Amino acid sequence: MKSLLLRCLSLAVVSIALSAPPASAQDKRDNDEGPKRHIFGISGTLARPVGEFQNFVSWGGGGSMYGVFNFNENGPLGIRFDLSILSYGHEQSRVPLSLTVQRIWVDVSTNNLI
Repeated sequence: MKSLLLRCLSLAVVSIALSAPPASAQDKRDNDEGPKRHIFGISGTLARPVGEFQNFVSWGGGGSMYGVFNFNENGPLGIRFDLSILSYGHEQSRVPLSLTVQRIWVDVSTNNLI
């Protein structure tokens, strides 16, 4: 679980560093491109369970990609597409193949994703 937390924190730090725009982009004099018709981006997610759910799982992490397609350059309407994934646990166990035949054992791996 510590390695998952470390990976999630690393992903959060990298995504924050990559998504921060330079300060000069906020200056209107340096930005003469005008409105953008299409916007794309990525982000990281760090999730902390609350309530009774935190008794069963620990921290989780993931990421998302998105894109916005505006109908025209000056219009306020557009379509947004978003693809996200969040992992909050992994479990491996060795169980019998069936309850009646307990001579054959199999490895079962479960990933908890949203």
